[in-house]
Amino acid sequence: MDYKERLKQYLEEDVIYSEYKSGKCDMSDFDNFCIEHCKDIECLLNENEKQKEVIDKLTKTIYEIDELRKTTGGYPSSYMDNLLDILKEVE
Repeated sequence: MDYKERLKQYLEEDVIYSEYKSGKCDMSDFDNFCIEHCKDIECLLNENEKQKEVIDKLTKTIYEIDELRKTTGGYPSSYMDNLLDILKEVE
């Protein structure tokens, strides 16, 4: 099990965070502190997944550009525009 799986498991099993997500409102300061940490973990996991998707798109596009370069001897500007558009997704 890698760190992302352990963090996801932690979020699923954390009693305080589960109660918070289900709408329980009677939380102590410590509970709120724990909740904020869980939110941070969840946010980072989501950002990590988005970045992985962008890297996968970039990799695919780079391979497509390389194949096109091999067959045509050049780099069409439309593919470079595609790369820039993909990179804008993580801004």
